[in-house]
Amino acid sequence: MNYFLNSVTILVKKIFTIQRAIQTRIQNGYELDELHDVAISSVAANDFLVRNSSNLWVNQPPATARTSLGLGSIATQSATTGSSILYGNGTGGFSNVTIGTGLTFSAGTLAATGGGGGSGTVTSVSLAMPSIFTVTGSPVTTSGTLTADLNTQSANTFLAAPNGSSGVPSFRTILAADIPTLNQNTTGTAANVTGVVSINNGGTGQTTANAAFNALVPTQTGNTGKYLTTDGTNTSWATVSGGSMVYPSAGVAVSTGSAWDTSLSAPTGALVGTTDSQTLTNKRINSRVSSAASASSLTPDVSAFDQYAYTALAAGLTINAPTGTPVDGTKLMFRILDNGTSRTITWNSTYTAIGVTLPTSTTANKTIYVGCIYNANNTRWDVIAVTAEV
Repeated sequence: MNYFLNSVTILVKKIFTIQRAIQTRIQNGYELDELHDVAISSVAANDFLVRNSSNLWVNQPPATARTSLGLGSIATQSATTGSSILYGNGTGGFSNVTIGTGLTFSAGTLAATGGGGGSGTVTSVSLAMPSIFTVTGSPVTTSGTLTADLNTQSANTFLAAPNGSSGVPSFRTILAADIPTLNQNTTGTAANVTGVVSINNGGTGQTTANAAFNALVPTQTGNTGKYLTTDGTNTSWATVSGGSMVYPSAGVAVSTGSAWDTSLSAPTGALVGTTDSQTLTNKRINSRVSSAASASSLTPDVSAFDQYAYTALAAGLTINAPTGTPVDGTKLMFRILDNGTSRTITWNSTYTAIGVTLPTSTTANKTIYVGCIYNANNTRWDVIAVTAEV
């Protein structure tokens, strides 16, 4: 029971009837332990008020209170206000998050630092490719280049998905299903088309060459004697001007390729053919002469010249075997005059002296003639005449 004396409350805690005593305590109205279901003792800073199993409110330190409340224990951490982050460490407590390179945490804000990409160190980079490639340079541990090259494949294969289904492509041979349907008549063989092919399919619709030609040109009916011409786009039959072929004037006709030019005077005798056996009368054949002042080496070409002449030989002369295509009896002549000083002459072994002596030098200021004839039987040039100026 409570008794109020001059605003001081006296709490009668217990009346002992046997001893006739009353236990009292002054109550000022502020202490928790003055409540009948509160039992606190040894109160310390940061204590928690917890309802225990005896239905009393008791004071407990934080670690004990967390256990009583089923919250586990909390490891004591030192944290700087606004610059630390706590995380559950998996053992019922909390630990500080380590702020790594490139990040800052300040005033409750986590931010990245640097120019946008951050920084760090890569110790190894590898390249993995499908089996159709060969990878070189992998892994790169400091610096280098990763390269992927296609592997060698079997001939006549191509990269395609599996036949008849989707899937990872691989190299395989081409199949009929890979070729789209073509809107053409493919009857026949690649080497030789059989059957008659119509004009609209690139043929003539005919079975003989004459009929095929007639099928391609304008109709010939009513166009006897005409010739086929074109305007650059289409062909047509045209009538020959004047009703017949226009001939050039008398003589040998000369064509420019697109028109007849002035005719040449025709010879009075027979024309000479290249392979005909003919007798020519009153005809002169001019000798083909190669003339030079001097040389030190000569290789005659009998297909181009019949005679070689030197008018002022100033060095020793070596005469090599002739080139060209001589026939039996082809003639070749040399005329040599030095420049006032005797010069040596050296002859190839093909030149064979017949009843004469080949000159080995010139006589100063004197002309020498050497005549040769081709001996097809011995494939050599027989020297049959040597004449020197006296």
